[in-house]
Amino acid sequence: MAGLEVLFASVQNQLKGAEDAIICCLHWAIISQDIKCIGAGEQIPNDLDNVKKSELLPSGWNDSQDIYTLQYVQEQNKHIYMLKVIKIDEELIVHFMRMKDETVADMMVKISDYSTGNTSSYESSYSNVEELQTKFTKECLDPVILYLGAKKSTTDVNKHSQSSDQGATSNKRPQRHPERPEVPLPPAWHEPDDPFAIGRGDLDPLGPLGGGMVFDPLRVNRPMRGINPNAGLPQPLPPGAVPPGARFDPFGPDTGGGSVPRPYDRRLPGDDYMFM
Repeated sequence: MAGLEVLFASVQNQLKGAEDAIICCLHWAIISQDIKCIGAGEQIPNDLDNVKKSELLPSGWNDSQDIYTLQYVQEQNKHIYMLKVIKIDEELIVHFMRMKDETVADMMVKISDYSTGNTSSYESSYSNVEELQTKFTKECLDPVILYLGAKKSTTDVNKHSQSSDQGATSNKRPQRHPERPEVPLPPAWHEPDDPFAIGRGDLDPLGPLGGGMVFDPLRVNRPMRGINPNAGLPQPLPPGAVPPGARFDPFGPDTGGGSVPRPYDRRLPGDDYMFM
């Protein structure tokens, strides 16, 4: 890993064991993300402008072999990060957290998988160092450092998608089914001038006013076609029993032979036209 060997050489006389060598590797992986170290411990400095920012490990970084705590800052957005590593038996629990919103990621590291404990040279100290860097970057750095940018991008995409959907909805107009014919609406019915004339036609079959019967072939502006005078009768009426054009109420429900329903009175499959 480029740069790690130089870092190792700068702190080689401070190394106390395999754990220190692994901390060097994790530290350099963070520095490679354009993030600088601002100190050790958990006390965050109040004035970041006057704090020294460095790629090197700070003084006292390995005072404890059981707990390592390092602080970092990303100068571009002033985000502060904390690396805390706790040793338990032969493993290290690694925590990496963004302090602003306490976004945290962690992983387990088996010490013997990545460091031999021989700190006499860079080559003899590490094993599978590239694998360690990849593991740390994928499991800790990316979820914390890249999370904010990924969240913002996802929000922008969702807003753009919602805006497009609203635009498509506002431009949508109800469409008539291509196979649906134009069906003319019946003329509007108007109240007669004399309200007492309603029903007078029932008393005067030859009068000009329409009656109040269900089937009325002479009803003004509402002609009925194909009235079946035999509706509801067990036997058909004899010829001439019902004069042509006579107004009458049926004897029973029309079971056939009456008017035929208009075509397309029902919606066709897949038809979303709301105005029947």
